[in-house]
Amino acid sequence: MSSENEPLLGSNPPESQYTDNSYMEPIAVDPEQVANITDATPETGPSVTCRVCEHEILLENRMMNHVVRCDACNEATPIRAAPPGKKYVRCPCNCLLICKASSSRIACPRENCRRVITLGPTGPVDTPIRAPAGTCRVQCVECQEIFMFNTLNNAAAHCPHCRTVSSVGTRYKRARALIFFLCLVLSASVGFLLTMYFKKNHYWLLIVLVIAAYGTAAFFIYKFFYYLRMKVSQILGPV
Repeated sequence: MSSENEPLLGSNPPESQYTDNSYMEPIAVDPEQVANITDATPETGPSVTCRVCEHEILLENRMMNHVVRCDACNEATPIRAAPPGKKYVRCPCNCLLICKASSSRIACPRENCRRVITLGPTGPVDTPIRAPAGTCRVQCVECQEIFMFNTLNNAAAHCPHCRTVSSVGTRYKRARALIFFLCLVLSASVGFLLTMYFKKNHYWLLIVLVIAAYGTAAFFIYKFFYYLRMKVSQILGPV
């Protein structure tokens, strides 16, 4: 199987080749509990569950590998602890990386990602890195790929695969749409009152204020419909 001979793990290449994107937490991979291997049955051989899409991966002729690639999502899942002095880190784009246990910054080698990941303080070798609270697996509404997103962040999700901006659940888009609708009503009301006042008092400053009020209202109309029509990605569950 030629795919098993291809590199499943990224290393930490020179950081100068990459653009340092905004900080994003890597996904924890516990080196002591990499993946639970299911015993062989009369119908199938030993298998593990993919850590990205939860598809069952058969381990026939692959038991000696450190990692295996999923046939469904094409992502790597570790089945053995990392080599001595190394550790696993999963990039938010789901790429499984292997780096030195003491590394503090690593770069994702994928062409469509190139994210520079800043790791937290490292403890002793093989100390597991825990995912931050609120990190969940999310399925993109556009490309159906699975990626990691911290639901505690009050922000829209950017899919690392297709770059689609979406709301993780409907709560975020509804809250933002409501905020901009209220701002729209307020700015339109101010513009209307200034217009009425301008009819009685022709001051040049009132013209500027009226234009500014209605210009702000137009911006809020745009943002209101932007969030109202925003697509919603589905939460599959916690990491």
